[in-house]
Amino acid sequence: MKIFSLFSTNKQTVDWSYASQGKIWRMLFSDGGHIVGENRNEHTKEASFFCLEERTGKLLWDGLTLEEPWWVGMEAIQKNVLLLHTFAKPDLPEHRGILAYDLTSAQPIWHNKELTFWFGYENSVYAYKTMFERRRGYSLDLHSGEIIQEFTESLDELQTVRELSMHERRQDDYRFPEVLNLANADVRTSEAVKKTVGNRRIHGEIEFVRDREYLLFNYHAEEKGSTEDAVSLENRLEIIEVERNRRVYSDLLARGAKAPVPDSFFVKGDVVYFIKDSSILAALRLWKS
Repeated sequence: MKIFSLFSTNKQTVDWSYASQGKIWRMLFSDGGHIVGENRNEHTKEASFFCLEERTGKLLWDGLTLEEPWWVGMEAIQKNVLLLHTFAKPDLPEHRGILAYDLTSAQPIWHNKELTFWFGYENSVYAYKTMFERRRGYSLDLHSGEIIQEFTESLDELQTVRELSMHERRQDDYRFPEVLNLANADVRTSEAVKKTVGNRRIHGEIEFVRDREYLLFNYHAEEKGSTEDAVSLENRLEIIEVERNRRVYSDLLARGAKAPVPDSFFVKGDVVYFIKDSSILAALRLWKS
């Protein structure tokens, strides 16, 4: 078995990147080729949202904020509608309130302060209200917020609709990293990882995706000057072309981390997405047509 040398590196470059004004907290992808991101500024306690064109990274809009500056978040993208939520109380994690925005313009469409989003299907949003000892269900028109139907006796009849919704949202196009067990990995994978990492001291798990001809993995290694009392880690992403025994991409995702951060990258279709320095979203089309 030929062992990886990895001395020959033909580096690829990212196709696009977007730098936000704070920490990128979460992202959602629409079926129509949009990425909506949740941006949080932990110093000012302000949350805002931005929208990119998935293929090019072109900024379509940003700076969408709500009256409540911090206790807000994303529920879903349904067709061409972005659904956001607020909270019942700042000190309670219970979502309450639905705010609908046009995905292409970021203009508000409707809002409902009393209901909590449950799921969406086709042109309806399904929500509920918590009563004294039970929940009451509602279906709302996606584009107007008008209540179409109430479900006062039981939510059981909606389970079939919810299962259809979940089936429709299957993430077959996504690949998320798994924890790498070097003892059980195939020879090519283990040799590539060992050669790349070398004798560096690793903290936490190595996470990887093996997809077609590529091995993608990231790891957290101690930086120079790191001590047991003051740990300082760097997070590195590596992409290896397995059959040709070469590293095609390498990047430093973060410096000065105090602990490992999981889920540093993922694959959607032919593109690898990752976040650098908590605030830069980058896309690399690995399988170029």
